[in-house]
Amino acid sequence: LTDSLQGTFDKIFSGATAGTDVLVRGPEVNEGISGSEALRRPLRVGQAEDLAAVPGVASAFPDLAGTVVLVCKDGTAVRNGGAPSFGFDFRPDDPALPLVDGRGPTSAREIAVESVTLEKSGLRLGDRTRTVVAGQVQPVTIVGEVAFGGGSAGQTIVVVDRASALNWFAPDGTVQQIVLRADPGVSEQQLRDRVAAV
Repeated sequence: LTDSLQGTFDKIFSGATAGTDVLVRGPEVNEGISGSEALRRPLRVGQAEDLAAVPGVASAFPDLAGTVVLVCKDGTAVRNGGAPSFGFDFRPDDPALPLVDGRGPTSAREIAVESVTLEKSGLRLGDRTRTVVAGQVQPVTIVGEVAFGGGSAGQTIVVVDRASALNWFAPDGTVQQIVLRADPGVSEQQLRDRVAAV
């Protein structure tokens, strides 16, 4: 059982970090406090643009994620054994959540839905439904389907447009981490060292 659970979470982690070469996070703010989980200073969303200018960085984007509950065809929330409901921003070149059908969302009234989540919802592309995000009910149309290679392990995944993600998941203009991808021929270690220097 332990091996099976470990294998499941390894796949989730591998799928979620597909295409990620370096993660930039703020310094710990509770160093030296024994028995406490590491807390880090948030990063400004705009720092992604600064990091994109570092030689060897192919792309840099703030990690925008939060809770989004999708409403099923029958009017109830899509749930699977109590697993969490995640929302992410749409990126056309995101290897962690590649688009497999339809198109990406372009406004707060549109979403893309992960394949297993879409199946459990009883909905299809073009259907109208609702989401609950940031404490608000949002009427939406499903315009795209994305895949998650790691196996969802019950979690539901909804993808929203970038502007909405910034508004809902980073209302104070900060994020916990910035994700970097390297140019071809630049190793993770080379990119880490270059980024650390600035």
